[in-house]
Amino acid sequence: MNEPAGHNPTRLWIAVLALLGGAALLWTFDGPISDVARGLGSSLGGDLKRELDTLQQFGGVGSLAIVSLVVWFADPPMRRRLLDLGAAAGLTSLAALGLKMLVGRPRPKFEDPQIALGPLGAYPITDADPPGVYRAWDLSAPISSDLWSMPSSHTSAAVVLAVFLAIVYPRLIPLAAALAVIVGLGRVLMGWHYPSDVLVGAAVGLAVAVPAVRGFWGTRLLDWIWRSAIDRNAEAAYPALAAACAARRDAV
Repeated sequence: MNEPAGHNPTRLWIAVLALLGGAALLWTFDGPISDVARGLGSSLGGDLKRELDTLQQFGGVGSLAIVSLVVWFADPPMRRRLLDLGAAAGLTSLAALGLKMLVGRPRPKFEDPQIALGPLGAYPITDADPPGVYRAWDLSAPISSDLWSMPSSHTSAAVVLAVFLAIVYPRLIPLAAALAVIVGLGRVLMGWHYPSDVLVGAAVGLAVAVPAVRGFWGTRLLDWIWRSAIDRNAEAAYPALAAACAARRDAV
């Protein structure tokens, strides 16, 4: 199928490559930057820390549910766009998880910023229960998530929701972008990720969410399923929805 009007793959991939290039440059300096950031994060307290912890859930299941309810009740013509949000969120989550297990990077608390175990490498974790040698792909061991530092899935999820809001509601671009940035900064300040993890997470979110939302992947998938399995003569929802979105974009 042809890409909908307004989609510019070149600009997208320039942005993704820029983020990955930035991550490569930061890799060497991840340790010192993370040490300073964690020191700043540990000095936060009270309402400021609680607010930062809360904002880091932007892009998570709860915020997706809230945004979905708002769209459902406040903007009925855009309800089908929630299918595209769901497709972007689901695919990004799978991509981030797969990369976490392929890279196998220990989280900052282990202070081994230059290590990437790969899919087969093992890492000794002495404070695990039980202590032992763990691999990032071993889903049977909950402690394996300690080897899932790269990419930051919180950041990728935040970028997905930010992309959805920016595309469907362009006036929200500054707010959506700011919230995604806050999530990324928070992951470093709280010691869950290195800076390069955040940039790679943002790259994953962009690479999946932009084509998924601009391409109406969820809407088109439902059209295909419905016409293939239920009613071959049913009118596809995608063309009318794409036209309505284009009209909105032109009016902004």
